[in-house]
Amino acid sequence: MKKKILLTGATGTVGKEVLRQLIKSECYKIFVVVRKNTLKQKELKNLLNKAYVINCDLSKSDEFSRINEAFDVVIHLAAIIPPLADKLPEFAESVNVGGTTNIINAIEKQKNKPKLVFTSSVSVYGDRLQNPFIKLSDPLIPSKGDHY
Repeated sequence: MKKKILLTGATGTVGKEVLRQLIKSECYKIFVVVRKNTLKQKELKNLLNKAYVINCDLSKSDEFSRINEAFDVVIHLAAIIPPLADKLPEFAESVNVGGTTNIINAIEKQKNKPKLVFTSSVSVYGDRLQNPFIKLSDPLIPSKGDHY
């Protein structure tokens, strides 16, 4: 039986590649959470045809809690990053903090808790043109408007 994977953020740069690799492996039953009005959903049409699409806004707990499927793994890549996060900080917080909270709460309610894979992006380290190689000891360099 194929492992069931829930993937968030599949319309982003990293998420799109993760989705491609999961599909290519043919080892998983893939469920992709996509906001209904996402423009990028059209460009991913070929990939999304090979996965189960769940139209849902992660930031809305009532929508996310309607997902009744039990998953083996949740790969959480959804995030609002700059420049949009700088322009719409409340929206970014609702997705980045609220969406992640909703995912964790859903996992906590499951009898057999799935593994959670949570990533971040290079944007938390700021401009990396001078030194693109990131180490754990590197300081966070907030982008304009970010507060750590």
